[in-house]
Amino acid sequence: MAIDEIRKAMESSARWLLDQQDPSGGWGEQPGKKPNTLNTAEVIIAILDVDGDVAQPGSAPIQHGVDFLLKHQLSGAMDSGAWPRGVPLDDGTLVKTPDIIRTSLAIQALIKAGRGVTETSIRNAVDWLLRIRRIDKGWSHRGDATTTIMPTCFALMALVEACKAGSSACKEAIQEGLEFLATEYQRNDGSFGEPGPLTAAHTIYATLVLQKARRYGLPSYSQQERRAIDWLLVNPDEAKKLVEERVLLDATNSRENYSYLYMTGSLLIRVLNGCDDSEDWRALCPGTRSLALKTTWTPRGAFTATACSPGLRRWPYWRWGLPPSNTRSFRDGLPSTGA
Repeated sequence: MAIDEIRKAMESSARWLLDQQDPSGGWGEQPGKKPNTLNTAEVIIAILDVDGDVAQPGSAPIQHGVDFLLKHQLSGAMDSGAWPRGVPLDDGTLVKTPDIIRTSLAIQALIKAGRGVTETSIRNAVDWLLRIRRIDKGWSHRGDATTTIMPTCFALMALVEACKAGSSACKEAIQEGLEFLATEYQRNDGSFGEPGPLTAAHTIYATLVLQKARRYGLPSYSQQERRAIDWLLVNPDEAKKLVEERVLLDATNSRENYSYLYMTGSLLIRVLNGCDDSEDWRALCPGTRSLALKTTWTPRGAFTATACSPGLRRWPYWRWGLPPSNTRSFRDGLPSTGA
């Protein structure tokens, strides 16, 4: 698939996403489903990361989405600034629980949409992320949970975005968080996280964090980044495998728990797009339909990949960076046998 075809597919996907916007301004997990802050933040990021004239930060659809996000931000008490997720009770009612994933994505979406870091919404959200940081300098899914790699990565991605936009309040937390990520989670072989089926997904996402910090002139961990990419090169099958991570937050209430579905092929494109060496791309691409640019890719981003972040189970079937015509075989957040 030529670069121009990829660009056209991505623009087509972004336009399709715009067409699925709910009258409320938000997006749901599928067309016609109730809009929510998680999918709304992701779609705004995806659309604005596409090169071209699909939508600009100040355009009406994007600002309508921003208004939707702001409407659902928590205010008052200790969780002011966070975005919550609804945890269903036995009677069907929803309890709003502050959520680090939604908050981290919403911060990035608002900044990309043109909101300034001095505005109350972003300032409060950044302050909330800083308040919930654990004593070891990492982050957890909730205040009483153990620090883990994915919430740490999500928080750092949001704080780096805020720092790039001019926020000085989070610089120390970023520096300490990057050090924690690089020293506590990277193993001797270059991979990140615990050994097992999730190693590649965690390694890819940690690498994305290190790359983003490096691009923005923050503390660079080039050696750790290189070692992680080398591990992906040695383990290409793992690096391209679709995997799901179940997050156990409450053993007594399964409704409190959720899971990530990692679209590792799309995430890998983002990693390779941040590399200086085109040979990394060529080495990882053979045999993978979703990475079919190995003969035309050049360093420093010949195209911009808006590929997805991990998501909740029953994620929308519009995977970031994929044209709608290629996403209809997804059911309930997992690919069908024909995908």
